[in-house]
Amino acid sequence: MSLSPKPTSEAHSTRARFTLAELWRRAGRLLLFVIVLAVGVVLYPSGSVDLDRTGNPSGLLAIVRERMQGKRFWRDQVARIDAEISGTQSLMGALEGSTNFRISPELISQMTEMRDELRRQYPQLQPSAAKQKATALREAADEIDHADNMNALMAFYLNRLAELSRLRYIAVARSSSETK
Repeated sequence: MSLSPKPTSEAHSTRARFTLAELWRRAGRLLLFVIVLAVGVVLYPSGSVDLDRTGNPSGLLAIVRERMQGKRFWRDQVARIDAEISGTQSLMGALEGSTNFRISPELISQMTEMRDELRRQYPQLQPSAAKQKATALREAADEIDHADNMNALMAFYLNRLAELSRLRYIAVARSSSETK
């Protein structure tokens, strides 16, 4: 005696509902989806460098685009790498020559004069020697922190430039060696 129910004709007919026409319609939808995806991949590439650290396409869409576009994919990558190198170099130049992170010396001298004038008028505002020393130490610590942050940022940009230069070499080699 079996505990499992026998398939009824209704359950059997539900599974058999997929007629040949239904299968063709589903296959057509799948084919349409694949075509739309392929056109989207070819016509609308991402705006960034689509290479990993080893110089291979990064991600499924990049791999598909590389297979479909051939040399054009690699020429696009060279152009994107050049744009990122240029942007990084200009950002580094702006950081090196920037005074946006510092208050101008003229403003500092004006503020110092105003502070000294207020302290002459109101001697009770004069900080103690310990507070003055603490302020000077905080300012020195801020200078050190700023220098460390700038050094870390510049090191990051220099590493990125080195990586981009290496990727550019790989992309140029592949764009000239591909047969597509």
